[in-house]
Amino acid sequence: MNLDNPYEKTKIRTIVSLLKYNYMKALFELLGALLRFVISWGLTMAITFGMRLLIVVFSAIFGWVVGWFFGDTILGILAQMGIVGFSMWQIGAFLGFVGCFLSPIVRYKKSNTTKKDA
Repeated sequence: MNLDNPYEKTKIRTIVSLLKYNYMKALFELLGALLRFVISWGLTMAITFGMRLLIVVFSAIFGWVVGWFFGDTILGILAQMGIVGFSMWQIGAFLGFVGCFLSPIVRYKKSNTTKKDA
């Protein structure tokens, strides 16, 4: 290879520029994939948390509505157990929180018995 030859110099420059272009293209594709992953993961977590928070809000509203009809009965039973100072919407919000945030933590072991065994 003769580097004094202008054709050879141009050939080498072309190869180097193609390699740089391919590396930059690969880097941008990797960064784009990483950005898409972060955005999709973030949106998934935001939607999941938002839906669960919405369930807590609806539970508070339903607790308030149930309190119109059974509020004295439920609060009386809770007062006999020593739980006082809460309103029905707070109890509904608490039950909604436990139901949607803490229920995925509890796992039950499935029974190994089948209908034939029983």
